[in-house]
Amino acid sequence: MCSVNAIQMHIDDEGFFRPVIASEICTLCGFCSTVCPVLQAEKVKKHHYTKHQLKVYAAWSKDKDIVEESSSGGLFSEFSRAVLEYGGFVAGAVMNSNLTVNHVVSSDEEVVRRMRGSKYLQSKLGDVPKQISKLLGSGKQVLFSGTPCQVAMIRMITKNNRNLFTCDLICHGVPSSLVFKHYHSSLSNDIESYNFRDKRHGWKKFCLSFVESNKKKLINRKKDPFFSGYMKNIYLQTSCYACPFCDIPRVGDITLGDYWDVEKGHYNHSGVSAVSLNSNKGVALFNKITERLVFFETDVSDLKMKNPRFHSAHFDYNEQREHFFHDFNKQGYEYVKKKYLSPPSLSKRVSRKLMRIFHKCHFNKLIHLN
Repeated sequence: MCSVNAIQMHIDDEGFFRPVIASEICTLCGFCSTVCPVLQAEKVKKHHYTKHQLKVYAAWSKDKDIVEESSSGGLFSEFSRAVLEYGGFVAGAVMNSNLTVNHVVSSDEEVVRRMRGSKYLQSKLGDVPKQISKLLGSGKQVLFSGTPCQVAMIRMITKNNRNLFTCDLICHGVPSSLVFKHYHSSLSNDIESYNFRDKRHGWKKFCLSFVESNKKKLINRKKDPFFSGYMKNIYLQTSCYACPFCDIPRVGDITLGDYWDVEKGHYNHSGVSAVSLNSNKGVALFNKITERLVFFETDVSDLKMKNPRFHSAHFDYNEQREHFFHDFNKQGYEYVKKKYLSPPSLSKRVSRKLMRIFHKCHFNKLIHLN
């Protein structure tokens, strides 16, 4: 949104977009500082709701095709459809043919359809903020979906315009696009598309998949090196280890994610979305789509337990991160794959599962005592 285009996004040595200011054309107006969500983190979180007003649901679309093509319960598609039917626009992330990810703004249903599904990569926003500001200025409704930090930035730039609906995601963090590039090249040089959340075997047993020569190939996520490194938090963006926007109060009007380990009575084999309505605008948009949903109101404390990133902005910093990138840049992908990205052994997986059970039992005990 710089008036003289002095700020450009460049990929750094670790594979992350970083803002670079061209000092020779910068006018020192200071506008970038006033809208930067990180510098203005406290300001952006001053919203018209409190954590006690949150409405939390487990939900999924009644349209089975939408659910099958979505990572969880298809709620993003239903919210999008409501905005499109009102003559509005939707902004979301799409994966390109070269397996990079960027945001686009569209009122075309087929383009919006490409926004479905999780893309565990950093998305380039490009001129999307300018497009959104222009549409809002003409009185159009816009639904923006993205990571919490992206939502915070859009809200700052648009001053949370009344026609703007924001949907932030329960975000695990952003992994290195450079590592992903080398990873998918090791699979094949002719990948036509890639799916981070293939639900052929169901939502809870999702796998990874890619298409090569019109043939789909499935990858067990528990044996996949890229997914293993991602879940180990070994190559996340440094800011993701202590994100100021991944807690309560949330920055979006709506928060969407997976409702893992939801109660059996609220379970759908194909996917269950966690939905948090964080503002009056979020409630209003949800009320427009309830006839298209199966949904159950739950409790904030339950969602905190089932998906901790909904309220916790902290990850333990992986001490191997610096060593990983040093070896990656010096020795290459195959070297770090063998050294750092091997999936955990069966004993470690069992140990982690037992630890999760222990934490859940402890969490439930604390809730009961309170």
